[in-house]
Amino acid sequence: MKKHYKLSPTKGTIPPRKIPGREKELKRLEKTLEAQSVLIEEIRRTGKTLFVKKYAYIPHKNQKVLYFTLQSIKDVNELIDTLMNDLRKEQSLGKLKIAWNSIKTIYNKVKPDSVDISLVSFKLPGWEKKWKEALTACLKDIAERENENDETLVLILDELPIMIWDWIQNGKAEDAKEFLDVLRKNRQLLEDTGKVRLVICGSIGMQVVLKKLKEDFSYTGEAFNDMPSFSIGAMKPEEATFLSNCLFLDDFEVAENEDLSVLLEKLNNYAERLPFYINILFSIIRHEFEEVLSEENIDKAYQMLLNEPRYNKELKQLEERITIYYSREEALIMKSILDIISKRENSISENEIITKLDLDKRLFKENIYILQLENYLTKEIKDDLNYFSFKYKLVKKWWKINMA
Repeated sequence: MKKHYKLSPTKGTIPPRKIPGREKELKRLEKTLEAQSVLIEEIRRTGKTLFVKKYAYIPHKNQKVLYFTLQSIKDVNELIDTLMNDLRKEQSLGKLKIAWNSIKTIYNKVKPDSVDISLVSFKLPGWEKKWKEALTACLKDIAERENENDETLVLILDELPIMIWDWIQNGKAEDAKEFLDVLRKNRQLLEDTGKVRLVICGSIGMQVVLKKLKEDFSYTGEAFNDMPSFSIGAMKPEEATFLSNCLFLDDFEVAENEDLSVLLEKLNNYAERLPFYINILFSIIRHEFEEVLSEENIDKAYQMLLNEPRYNKELKQLEERITIYYSREEALIMKSILDIISKRENSISENEIITKLDLDKRLFKENIYILQLENYLTKEIKDDLNYFSFKYKLVKKWWKINMA
């Protein structure tokens, strides 16, 4: 049995070597990447970034994994430079052997001197129109790297959707469309070689970006329709228990005559075994209840998570993102749907929702589909009818108290 180690409750990141759990999901991702690239989609604050960072950290038999975060990258040229800089760092450490022949060829067309690959940058003046060639060449050079172990190079592109969204918001929608088309074409070619795989994830879903491009900028591409969606969901019970025990070691105490295992199970159930909210509940107990775990303190901490804005900003973001990323009409419909479902103890049929909202059936289906893609809701079929419920009870209770 793995020994517990001290972790401090945090909203932020932790060292990859200390990220607990997700063992089955890690193996499932590894198996999926043997065949194709993957799109990781899950509701905010379920641990996507920690999950992919752990995947990049742990050893793999036939894969080399590199993690990139793309948030705040302003254009395609900066993106190419970011990829190249990180790859060159790996190369300098002897972890990759890339000849960069295609990149050198492009540079030689403009600067026909001897090319120092360490100085190559596509952010320099005169290269703005060369990005398609450069991105294609960069990916080609990666695929043609010297590969003694016949391993697949997995590139994790975290926050790629929000990067593209920011491009759209800053008048670069056409660049975004062209980038997605170039990426798809090259990704498919690289996947055929078996030498490169992509893992794409982020704090907003890729469907949000594609919907915006299709509706406002006439984009007709299908950049990721051949990539399977991968969801990590909640931790397994034993993993959540392990995480809680590790957090408990950070100077927490158990109230007199109370059982630690019972208390941790209660806390994990309130957090729905989502690591972010396990951390939040421990943080509340630290700041509000003198680091003492008890049934009463855990109950109070849970109520504070549901009711107090200083502790549930991340839950509020689930409502705000609907307003930010969808039209006013869509946002109103989606929020109204969530209002109705939040007030029901169990699942509710689509016919009942449509009747209560007096909504066109086609319009309802379009919006309920988005809420499923965004992982707010799940669907089950009973007696040939569609029934819907919140994916997470924690989100449902917060929504009912604060939004419905």
